[in-house]
Amino acid sequence: MRSAARKLECAARRDPAFAGVSLNEAARELSLFRAGGSAGLSAEFMVSLRCVLPAGVELVVRNAVLSRAHIIVLDDVVERYRADCERVGLTLQAWGMLDGWDSPYVVEYSGSGSFPDDARRAMNRFGTGTAIMRRGETVTLR
Repeated sequence: MRSAARKLECAARRDPAFAGVSLNEAARELSLFRAGGSAGLSAEFMVSLRCVLPAGVELVVRNAVLSRAHIIVLDDVVERYRADCERVGLTLQAWGMLDGWDSPYVVEYSGSGSFPDDARRAMNRFGTGTAIMRRGETVTLR
């Protein structure tokens, strides 16, 4: 099944709305996440995706908050504003689609500062609710 998931991901990357793939081995199901769900998917493209799957594996198209292209842009935004965040006392701990493809982009941080307004505006470039900033757990290594 993992091999089928990798093949599906490679085949789906041609779709500009593609976000990612998740695997449910118990249900023998692969979920294709794309911005807009199944809207705009042609029957021909769906056939080409199903061709890479072994018999008995179901393909389900689900809605993603952001496309892979949007996620790459937001990764770049995080890197661009990382030093600004550190200057105001924030340490960025993790970022990306931490809660799944159907959830907003997440930036987890620690520290007492607040996000610079420019960084917050840049993170919300794809609309309200597409990116969130939240305090993560502070971990102390001994």
